[in-house]
Amino acid sequence: MQRKACLNAALSGQALAIHTRLTAATANAALLAARSKRGRSLRTQDRLIWVAQTIADLRDAATAVIKEQDVIDVLAMRRALS
Repeated sequence: MQRKACLNAALSGQALAIHTRLTAATANAALLAARSKRGRSLRTQDRLIWVAQTIADLRDAATAVIKEQDVIDVLAMRRALS
């Protein structure tokens, strides 16, 4: 990844799209979660992706691809903290 030690939370919307690696299933899950019945915004979607990317980085720093389970974990954490 070309982030060069940039924190996930420091990535803007465009940089987030460039530097994160979402599988098709993950991208779909993130979009559905962001626009669910709770009316989540695009900013919320970015936050979900930031945390999912951090989980992916911790799981496998070499590839750091966000998997569907990473998004599910993020949503579960968000619900638990609400």
